[in-house]
Amino acid sequence: MRKPFIVCAIAACAGVAAAMPPTPAARPTRCEPTPPAERPRAQTTVSTSAGSAFLSASWAATQAQTDAAAAAKAEALRAQGYELYKRKNDAAAVARYEAALALHASGRLYYDYANSLSNVDRLADSVRAYDIAIAIGYEHPEIALYNGACALSRMRDAEAAYARLGQAIARGYQAFGKIDRDPDLANLRARSDWTARYAELHPPLLAPLVGQLGFAEPRDDTVYTVCPDNRVIYSMSSPLDESCCGGVQRGQLLKKGDAIVIHWSELCGRRGVGGRKNRHDEYEGCQPYRSCSKVVCRALNTENRIMDASEIPVVAARARGEDDDGTAYHVPFEHGPPEACKPPKPKN
Repeated sequence: MRKPFIVCAIAACAGVAAAMPPTPAARPTRCEPTPPAERPRAQTTVSTSAGSAFLSASWAATQAQTDAAAAAKAEALRAQGYELYKRKNDAAAVARYEAALALHASGRLYYDYANSLSNVDRLADSVRAYDIAIAIGYEHPEIALYNGACALSRMRDAEAAYARLGQAIARGYQAFGKIDRDPDLANLRARSDWTARYAELHPPLLAPLVGQLGFAEPRDDTVYTVCPDNRVIYSMSSPLDESCCGGVQRGQLLKKGDAIVIHWSELCGRRGVGGRKNRHDEYEGCQPYRSCSKVVCRALNTENRIMDASEIPVVAARARGEDDDGTAYHVPFEHGPPEACKPPKPKN
């Protein structure tokens, strides 16, 4: 194995100064040892005088509105930067991402930029970049929040790291095995309050509700699928319009104080197209259409309280009864979790 080395460099991108906001005064660079991690980080400290100019949320929002031609050029530069990142040349990746940002800003570009900033130990800058990625529409906010928590843990800002980790879980992050072993969270796990604080974020007391969690209604019960990682899936016949094209709402089951809540993070569904199959038929529920559109998804950030935490043992043991007054009941998975409970594979 090649021995690690330390390089101090200043990243500069020719021809992009006009697109950049005013540059703050330069700060002295300093090389520090690489912290232990699964991914070997380049031991490089890059001058932040130019890079910090890209870490303005208002500037990024404006830059996200540049034209399609600029966006295409920026995407090509982002792809080049990502290839450098995969080869663990994060200092060069940062420069390429900044050249791209001078043309156009996107959530994915800022997310990639944040990852490489973290890998060159510009941790505070990486947290800001993750926040900007979320603000301008990165499609996996839960992953950006989790990576921000990792950076804050490495900065030994425990309270901020705990808060960010809780936000990640609330937005749907479910790789709990990774949380248990990620070197970037080692500072948090070494704390005496880790077990209690983490239990608040991902409490094992929710395990009895894994299965079908139903609420009895006069016509159709409301039934949630609760996965072993506390993800919640709610299938609906017509979430986007009156058609019967179907859809699904996804969220996370959480304990907040004395309450059990579902934090909804995504709604996906299809719309009816081509008109109704039979305009003379009357349906009490959805209306069948001739065909359905492709699946479209949109982000959610809502919560609804479903029960008190003290009710869990009672609900977990209650079967569907005769009452149809909203009484909660529980049906365990007969043959294990369904296919829908498999963790989704995030895009690179």
